Amino acid sequence: MRAAPEVLGRELSVKLAAGKLGFTQHSHFTREFKEFYRITPSKFLALPHNEREELKFAARFSSTDGKTSWAGPVSPPTRQNVAHR
Repeated sequence: MRAAPEVLGRELSVKLAAGKLGFTQHSHFTREFKEFYRITPSKFLALPHNEREELKFAARFSSTDGKTSWAGPVSPPTRQNVAHR
């Protein structure tokens, strides 16, 4: 699921991205994407580029079930506050 934003950003539709990622039904992809990233693929695509990058960065700190695996603040880390640690 971590590769999904990259594929999604290159495709013209959620349906095509889902197929490239091995999903036979885009509804299953949408459900999995939303569970992992807490946002639908369509809403992800509507985000400004910098917000997409922050979401992808934060996902690197998540476990495979989409639940955070770091201790600390409720919101995921950003590039800025990780760089200053």
